[in-house]
Amino acid sequence: MNKKTGRPEEQPKNKQETESAHYILPAKLDSVIAEALARFFLGEDQTHLGALDEMSTTRLAGRVFDLRRMGWDIQTERATCRTRDGRTTPYARYHLPQSEIDRVPADKRAAWIETVFKARAKRRLA
Repeated sequence: MNKKTGRPEEQPKNKQETESAHYILPAKLDSVIAEALARFFLGEDQTHLGALDEMSTTRLAGRVFDLRRMGWDIQTERATCRTRDGRTTPYARYHLPQSEIDRVPADKRAAWIETVFKARAKRRLA
C-alpha cells in the first residue's frame, strides 16, 4: 500500500474486471463505476453534485476510490464554493489526465463508452 496515495502497489485481478496488459475496465457495464469512467474518458470533470444529478449516485468518492484501485490515476482538485447563506464549503473535483485516457485505444474507448451509456439507459428504464 502506497502511504502517500492510499492505493495498492499492484493492480487487483479478479473476475469482475476485464484486463489487458495496459488497463482495466469495469466488467459490469450498467454500473455507476463504468459510467463514471466513461465520463472521465469523455474528458468530463466530476463533482459530487454533478454525479448525483447525472449518475444518480451519492457515492462518487467511493467510485473514484474503486477506479484508483483498478489502476486509474484520477486526479483530485480541492475547491470551495459559497452557499446560499454566505458560508463557504469545500468540495472535490475529479478528472482523468489525457495520458491516462490515451491508455485505451480511441476506437476501443469509443465503443466501450457507447456500450456503457446504452446499458445505463436500459437500466434506468427498468
